[in-house]
Formats: sequence, C-alpha cells, structure tokens
Amino acid sequence: MQGEKADTKLSSNILRGIIFNRSIPVYSRIAGFAFRKIEFDNESLQTLEKYSKNDAKVFISFHSKRIAVLILYKLLKRNRLDNIFFVSGCSSFLLQSLGHILKRITRKFTESILRKNKECLTEAKYIEESVKNKNTILISPFSKKFFRNGHTQFKNNSIESLIDLQRRVDSPIYLFPQIIFWNMNPERSRTITASKATGNRGILSALYTVIKSCTSAFVRVSEPINLKEHIEKSGGINTDDIAAEILDKMLEIYNHEKRSVLGPLIDSQKKLMQKVVFNNSVQDEIKKISEKSDVSVKRLQKDAKGYFKEIENKFSISFIKFFIVVLDYIFKKLFSGISYDPKSIKRLRESMKKGSLVIVPSHRSHMDYLILSYVLFKNRHTMPLIAAGDNLSFFPMGFLFRNSGAFFMRRSFRGLSLYPAVFKQYLKTILSEGYLLEFFIEGGRTRTGKLLYPKSGLLNYLIESVEDDLSRDILFVPTSISYDRILEETSYLQEVKGGEKEKESFTALLETRKFLKRNHGSVYLNFNEPFSLKEMLDQLDSENNSTDIIAENIITKISEVVAVTPFALASTVMLVLSVKGFSKRIFLDKVEKLYQYFIFSNACIADSIKYESDVKKAVEGVIQSCLDDSIINKMQVQDRRRTVTIDDFYILYEEERVRISFYKNCIIYHLLPLVFICNAILELNKFGKISIGSIQTEYDSIRDIFSREFLSSNNIKDIKDKQNMVYKFLLNKSIIVEEGQGINISDTGIDDLQFYSKIIKDYLESYSIVLDSVLNLKNSLYNKNELLLEIRKNGIKGFHLGDIDLIESLSTPNYSNALKKLVSEKILKENYKNEKILEYEVIDIDKAQEMYNKIESYLANVR
Repeated sequence: MQGEKADTKLSSNILRGIIFNRSIPVYSRIAGFAFRKIEFDNESLQTLEKYSKNDAKVFISFHSKRIAVLILYKLLKRNRLDNIFFVSGCSSFLLQSLGHILKRITRKFTESILRKNKECLTEAKYIEESVKNKNTILISPFSKKFFRNGHTQFKNNSIESLIDLQRRVDSPIYLFPQIIFWNMNPERSRTITASKATGNRGILSALYTVIKSCTSAFVRVSEPINLKEHIEKSGGINTDDIAAEILDKMLEIYNHEKRSVLGPLIDSQKKLMQKVVFNNSVQDEIKKISEKSDVSVKRLQKDAKGYFKEIENKFSISFIKFFIVVLDYIFKKLFSGISYDPKSIKRLRESMKKGSLVIVPSHRSHMDYLILSYVLFKNRHTMPLIAAGDNLSFFPMGFLFRNSGAFFMRRSFRGLSLYPAVFKQYLKTILSEGYLLEFFIEGGRTRTGKLLYPKSGLLNYLIESVEDDLSRDILFVPTSISYDRILEETSYLQEVKGGEKEKESFTALLETRKFLKRNHGSVYLNFNEPFSLKEMLDQLDSENNSTDIIAENIITKISEVVAVTPFALASTVMLVLSVKGFSKRIFLDKVEKLYQYFIFSNACIADSIKYESDVKKAVEGVIQSCLDDSIINKMQVQDRRRTVTIDDFYILYEEERVRISFYKNCIIYHLLPLVFICNAILELNKFGKISIGSIQTEYDSIRDIFSREFLSSNNIKDIKDKQNMVYKFLLNKSIIVEEGQGINISDTGIDDLQFYSKIIKDYLESYSIVLDSVLNLKNSLYNKNELLLEIRKNGIKGFHLGDIDLIESLSTPNYSNALKKLVSEKILKENYKNEKILEYEVIDIDKAQEMYNKIESYLANVR
C-alpha cells in the first residue's frame, strides 16, 4: 500500500487518517454486520459507476463519525468501486489494523517522549500525493456545530489544499457530496432535535435509529462538482473564497437532497389549521358571509375548522410503509412489473431545485395513485400529497389514504361559499410549504381510455398561488400511467353503455380480491419534461384564458408520453380490420404497418415491443390472452361428423368490442395526425386533384369537429411539424405520391388510407347519432337525461337497422362530448332549471344539418 511505503515520512496526524484494505479490526466487523442492510440508492450507484478509476475522487461527507466512514467504506468495497484510502476531518483509529495502530502509538511515543522528530509530510501534502495517485479520499469539512444546530461553520484547510492542487494539475478532481439517510422519516416542527434522518450519529445512536425506524437506511452520493470547471468559472478569485463557495454549494446540495427525500418540515395539525383558517383570505370570507346572513363569525370559524378537518391529510411514514408492504404483495399478484425510466425520477429530484413540483397523471384506474406513490417511495423520493375526491373517504380506506398523504375535496363546490375559501387556502399553504403535490386534471377516471377534457378548478387555485407570490414557481410534471389490462374493464363496460357508476365502498373493496387471481400484464409509468408555470404565464397574452391554455398543455404533454402497449396495438388493429372477425395473416400485416408508424412518429413504445423483432411474439401473446378471456375465438366449421377449427381466422365477439376499444383509445392521441390527414385525403379524393393546402384546410375541419373529444396543441408550428411528419410517412410507405404541387393516392394506397381513417369511425358514428337525434327532436327543449335517453334509443335502433356498424359507437361518454361540442357551436343552448337539472334547447337547426352532412360524408369514405 502507498501509505506503508511512505510511512517513514508520515506525521502522526496523517497516520490517523489512513485506512487499510486488510485486517479491519473487531469494531469494523461488528458494525459491518449491524449495518449490513444499508445500501447505495440506485441513483448513487449510477453516479459512481459513471466515473472511471482514472478519475481523482474526493468524497465530501456530511458526517464526521467513524461509523459513517465505515459504512461508506464497506459499501464501496461491496460494489467493487474505488475505495477510500485516506480520511481527513474524522478519526479512523478503530478502522485500522492492529499493526498500524501499534505503529501510530510508537510514532507518538517517539515524537512526544523521546523528542525524536522525523521529517514529516503535512496532511495537505499527503492529500496532494494521494489525489495525484488517483487514490480516493474522504473529507469531512463541517464542524460539530453544523451537526448540532445547523450553523454553517467549516474546516476549510482540506478544501483549500484541493483547490491549490487542482490549479497545478490538468486532470479534474471530482468532489462527491455524500449523505447517510438513517431513515426516511420527515422532520416535524415540534421535535426537539433537528436533522434526525441525516444526523451525525455514533455507532449506538445509529444502531438505535436504524432498528426503531420502519424505513430503511441508505447512502446517497450526489452528482460531483468538477473542481477544475468550478475554478475556471470563479473568475480568478482567491482560494479562501472558492473554498467558501464550494462549501456553500455543498450545503445547497445537502438541503436539496434532504427535501427531495424527506419533504418539507411538517407542521403540527393545529399549527397548519391556524395558518389556513386564520389566514386573511378565509377570515375576510367569514366576515363577508356573516354580514350577508345571521350566522355569527364564531359559528363560521367553527365551520371553517370543520371543513379543514374534512380536507386535511395526516401524513405518517408508518402508514406509508404499511401501504408499501401491502402493495408489494398485491402488485406481484396483479402485474408482471412496473416499467419506468429511473432517469426520470432523477429529473424530478433535480426539478425540485427550481420550484414546487406538481405531478399531473392520467387517470385510468384506481391503481394510478398507488402505483405513482409506490414507485417514488421505492426510489427514495419524497411522497406526494394527493388531491382525492371525497368519494374515496369511506372507511377504512379514507383513514388509510388520509394518513398516507391524501387530502380530500368535494366533487362540486356549487352552492358553497366558505368551503372553497378554506380549500383554496389549504392548497396554497401546503404548496408554499414546499410539499410535492399530485392531482388528476381530468377530475375522474376515464371510462373510455381516452384522456378526458380537463377540469380547471384546482388548476385555477395553483395559478393564483403563483400570481399572489405565495410560493416559488410551480413546475408541472405531466405523467402517463398505462396498463396492459386494467382492473376496471367490466365496470367501465357497463358505464359506457349508460349504466350507473358503482359507488366506492368497503363492500366493493372486498370484491376486488377476485382480481388477485389473475395477472394483468405490465404497468408503464412515463414522466414528461416538467414545465414552468411562471415561464408559461409570461409567454401568454393577458387577453388569453391562461387556465384553459395551461390545462390543454398539460393534457397534450400527458398524451405525448402514453405508452403504446402490445394490447393497445393489437386491439386497435382487431377493431379496425372487421366488425365480426379477422384473418391472422392480415392482422399481423396491419400490426406491422401501425407499429412502423409509431416508430416513425417517435411515439413512446412499451419496453416489451421496443424492438420490431419482439412485436410478433408480443401480439400473439395478446391473441392468446383474448382467447383465454373469450374476447375472441377461433372460427369453427361444423360438418356431419366433427367440428373443424380454422386456426388463422378469429371471431371478435360483438359485445367485447367495447371492452377492447378502451385500449385503442389509450393510444389514439399518437394516431390523430395520421388519422385526420388520411380522412382529409379520402374526402378530397372525391373532387380530383389534392393540394397540400386543401389537405390542411380539411385537416383543420376534422380537428375542429372533435375539439371537445381530443385536446391537442394549438401551436401552429407543432401542427405543421406533425402534418409534415405524416406526409413523409405516407410518401415513405408509397401510400401517396407527389404530383406537381399536390399529391395523389398510389394504386395500392387506398386500402391503407381507409385502414388508418377507420380508427375514428366509432367517433364519427357517435356524433352522427347525436346530430341525427337533434335533427329529429319533437320538442325544442329537453333536460339532459331525457335527451341522452333519446340519443341512446336512436343509436340502438340505428345499430340494429344496420345504419350504425360499430357497437362501440353507442358510447354515452361520446354522446356527452358531442353535446358539449354542439353547445360550443351554438347549435344547442344550455339552461339550468335549478342547481341539478340541466336543459338543452335547439337554437340552430341549419348548422346541425350542415355538421351532420359533413360527418356522413366522412363516414361514406370508410363504410
């Protein structure tokens, strides 16, 4: 070892810091066993593995006790990474071999008693020699006061030595901030001691903390500071100032890592209630209500406290851990795995430096919020506070959810005045405190698989909090959660047909046990890039409705990261190929063509079909799954003696089309540019030559018809880019050919154009049913339920008469969206008879006829 060779020239203070790889004594063995379960988190391992053995590494530890050094030493050794050779700022006496300790004692006796001083290296010089030889060292520059009460006092000597050394060498020195999290327990304002989870603990204190905690300890190593680059950017200031800058940067990293893992300091419920209920905005509302009514201020304050208790979360790490243990079991039964990119979790952590994070996921299943929290916890990320509907507050799940970070909101604030004021202030308070927030912008779960039109109420409050400067910037994280198969398939099927939504209850919860008997495939969790609310508000004109634009932007960005799953891919092709059945040969051919579009358009592809060579096997697995669930069956022919099965032809049961259309709708946003342009080309083909300009006009027309159905970016550049991408794809696949300033359909292209156009045939038929119903209404005024009943009756009649081809076109959610579109087009007018009864009045029958004719023209191209 280098330390042994240089021993004759080493001073005793240097001998104190040397760690040997051989014969660690009993203390090390005992401690190594007691803390054997402590590991690096995944991000830390990836960080360390990025840097080669040729890099000079210096760990900057936020701990000065020898047990912290030992834990890091053992972990580096276990993972076969460059290990610590020398420690500064922390005694490693009990980490050294007996022979080395005797040498230290002898050296001390010689120097102190016999007064025989030998030539010695300074610690700074020894660090320099170690770094030059690429030996990893550890420095603990923080004083005891830092660990005791957070005062930022440093020991700068070692850092200054490194700065001086870096100025003399060409290769960079990397400074790795290193923290031990003894647990993931959030810090609370009422506790006596601070920094419990990251404290500077001795062996007994550390052992006690690890044993009593319900969450596991781990070591976090942050991205390193490149000392060479830092010095170059410093502008030539002196060494002392650079050292101070570096240590300040280390403290920033320390505080950020704590917040990203533990979250903010948690106030007592009483203190949080005081902040909310006695905020000026709530008190002003109380006074206003009291003046308008006979209710006293005292009574209204009591009501406000009641609302607070109805809303509040009671975050408990013990409940979180309980949930995680339960979910470990449940998810192994339900799913093959949860697929996500670990780099996206790291990106979330980094984004927390810029402002308060608000995760906005898609909402397809009750599993959504469980899966998201589960993945964040497993990656040692602070848990979100989740805005949940009060329909989930039933016992016992309401109690468990509330203690696991959920806060509850009523579905409607209509007719209330004080409740919205309390809820709004509660939201602003937790946001300003620095909590990670999660809410579903769609409001409720989609029953069709398609992203719902956003609800803007909660988003409005978040925008207000930024405009009022009550918090830092907000960064929205659009997130998609996709499933091979969802648990709610059957219940959604009934609701789409017009059945009543089943109310959440403990009895319904017990019935979910049946889902544990089968595997539902994989889950795909994808985070899009976070975007800044302040930056977006700065870009918008004051005349624009910023809430609507931001809501649409969130939905668009969620749609961008929806995973194309094998089941969704196969379901789309099954539905488009035929009303009754399909040939396996043609099915596989169309799957390949659709898959090629997804690849060409750079859509988000599930890991199981990331490569084209995996697609056939994956979709054959889907066919088998559909056979097992009686969604499809092999075609059979009966002769006099036996039943003959035709292996390459499948019957798609009519009732099951609605069931699998959910999965087609999940990925439909990826397909809309292609589908709209193909419909436009087929429509224009009736009139001869097709120009690019006319395609764009027709594209806008179709897109406008379905503006309440599919939200997409209104950015002109985005639209042009997508259109150009589709043109290139169609040309590349010889579906269309260029002809002068326009295009023409190739000899073989009509089949492919019709195939892609049919992907929205069910939506065209749904809107046709609604418009036909409106055109044939006997009265000009209907309440919503009566009108929907008339539309459903008309749709069923049309289906059985053969006017409507697809049973999935008989969709109540599609009908509702079509009615909203007719209202926005001023074909219908909404009138509220009272708070609950909504009436529709027909006000422009000619415009209804015009839209109906347009849709029927599109349908004629694909029938």
